Amino acid sequence: MHSQPLIVLDSRRRVGGSDPELLDAAVRATASLALELARGGGCHLLLPGDRVTTSITPDLGAWPSVHTRLALVEEEADPNRAPALRPAATRGTIVFVSVRLDADSALASVGVHASQLILVLPRKLGERLELPAAFEVAGCTGFLLRTQSGRRRRRVVAA
Repeated sequence: MHSQPLIVLDSRRRVGGSDPELLDAAVRATASLALELARGGGCHLLLPGDRVTTSITPDLGAWPSVHTRLALVEEEADPNRAPALRPAATRGTIVFVSVRLDADSALASVGVHASQLILVLPRKLGERLELPAAFEVAGCTGFLLRTQSGRRRRRVVAA
């Protein structure tokens, strides 16, 4: 179980086809968030294909290898191959970065125990949601789906 924030990058092909610009924005947002959270006390990162998370500490010792791995992230062609995150993996904050507007199904399973759940989408996808934006990072928008109290916000709905 993690007490530090966990960033999950979901690179599965979005419904409606491939868009390299969306994946690029998601990867850049993941990198920015990882650096910011690591400097603020550390975080964990789950990249596509990983079964275990990578810890990034405030000294950024793991950053060079994480940065290289982020640069090599490719789109996952199988839309059913969700990130390998066990529901009990964290009780803290999960930041779920995705190129899919239909991330609700993946979030339902990974966020079961998260006290705070944040969905980050490329801006042009995020504009289609009926949720207020919490923040913007590297061409993406973050949406708070569950608060610290564990209360779930409205379902993610595309306009």
